[in-house]
Amino acid sequence: MALAVLLVTLGGVLAALKLPVALFPQIDYPRVVVSIDAGERAPAEMAAVITRPAEIALRSVPGVNRIRSTTSRGSAEISLFFPWGENMVTSELGVRTEVAALAQDLPVGTRFGIRRSDPTIFPVLGLALTSDNLDPATLRQIAETKLRPALTTIPGVAGVDILGSSPREFAVSIEPAQLNALGITLTDVANALAGENSVIGVGRVEDQHRLYLVLVDNQIATIEDLKRTPIKTGATAGAGVTTLDQVADIEPSVEPIFTKVTSNGRDAVLVNIRQSYGGDTVAIVSAITARVAAVGLAKSITVQPFYDQSELVVGAANAVRDAILIGAVLAGVILFLFLRSARLMILTGAVLPAVLA
Repeated sequence: MALAVLLVTLGGVLAALKLPVALFPQIDYPRVVVSIDAGERAPAEMAAVITRPAEIALRSVPGVNRIRSTTSRGSAEISLFFPWGENMVTSELGVRTEVAALAQDLPVGTRFGIRRSDPTIFPVLGLALTSDNLDPATLRQIAETKLRPALTTIPGVAGVDILGSSPREFAVSIEPAQLNALGITLTDVANALAGENSVIGVGRVEDQHRLYLVLVDNQIATIEDLKRTPIKTGATAGAGVTTLDQVADIEPSVEPIFTKVTSNGRDAVLVNIRQSYGGDTVAIVSAITARVAAVGLAKSITVQPFYDQSELVVGAANAVRDAILIGAVLAGVILFLFLRSARLMILTGAVLPAVLA
């Protein structure tokens, strides 16, 4: 009997050490959300051109029993509901297949985001990056080029989302008078920029039993490259050529910012880390903290957690532990007071680990 109790106790301890620890249970909620971004189209145009065709196409996904959509200026969100117990991995793949087929019939530039509604959509750790001498655009670039690649390789991390500031870009401000004088349209300028900023394979070279692909790298890397972009001034064979800086003002900029992010009163960039389904929150947060310290960010950058889900998990576990210990002590005291048996009190305390296991 004692051996059986010991084995049960050891089995419970080993199982407790191997079980993943997370704030939310593993709920496979039967819902898939499709987010659509289509620029700045009016709500009526979005509903007619994008939302309605998307609803019709997504109705053919096996298992869908209800669809709900919300349309606003330039964006739409479509929620697909499935029966409880449905295989949501298969359902999500079905939604992605229909969206991929639908994308060919929608306006150019329409972007989709597809996600399942489960606890993994919430971040387990949020980091705020601030600096006294670096602007938010630089902080975002550091987060995208250093932190995101380092954190996504951690086992259990499903994704890293970055908020705040915007990616760097070059702003091209067209001068209409110059375009009219040279006979150039905005479409000509757009086509010239798209054609120049490219990497094209132009052939193959065979040398010493090896085959090499020849590429023409014409990517725009600096503002000077952009200024020298050639633009034809006419459609005829004898038309002249001008450069972009002759018809436009070009300056460094960032994408339009619609959300301002601050931390402790200073502009900041937020890094939200999401865990994979069934991940161990405490272990993931511990690994993230160690990886951030190993990345080697500049000393002027301050990394401060603003949300840590592992603290809630550890706090709840400690509260349960304390409640068990207090309950065990009180039970022992009651047994001793009523039965006057120290042996029975000790025996109850010895059996307690097996009961918990």
